[in-house]
Amino acid sequence: MDADQELFAIFRAEVEEQIEDLCDLLQRDPRRWRVRRLFQISHNVKGAARLVGVDSVRDVAHALEDLFSGIRDETLDVDPAVVELARQGTDLLSASFAAMDSEGPPPPISDFRLAVNQALPTQEINSKGDAKPVASPERIEQDDQIEETPPEQSTRQPSAASSTLRVDTEKVETLLGLSSEFVSLVFQAE
Repeated sequence: MDADQELFAIFRAEVEEQIEDLCDLLQRDPRRWRVRRLFQISHNVKGAARLVGVDSVRDVAHALEDLFSGIRDETLDVDPAVVELARQGTDLLSASFAAMDSEGPPPPISDFRLAVNQALPTQEINSKGDAKPVASPERIEQDDQIEETPPEQSTRQPSAASSTLRVDTEKVETLLGLSSEFVSLVFQAE
């Protein structure tokens, strides 16, 4: 078994267990949901699927992660519609996972992604279809009032060895997520 096949086998076993845990947790009364654990499972599945290139599983897990993030951050109430959406997402995640064994296409997730985005409060949708919170007007006003020190008045003197690298935060988050998932999978394989 080569390294890619071994990694994929680990992915299959780990994600199957994570999906079972997710289903078990969602069968509880929503008032007793362990939301941080639901978020963590979704995040782990998303990262593992990204690592092995299973986009359908990654996309569903990402939508579930956004849903559980809203609940965790208390920007989304756990009402019957949200409970049903979480359970639909878990069913879709299971179907996407099962589709890896068939030669057919994975189930479409665009309706689920749209429903999650609509459930979340004031969101901005980026080019990937991911929901991102929009800053409140109060926060924008606060940001506008911050005074910056003009470069000529800066008290910090750059050293000869210093340099600045600007990287999009989403890319840094992606890299950190991938590396932590990879390390986790490697330790589990040992």
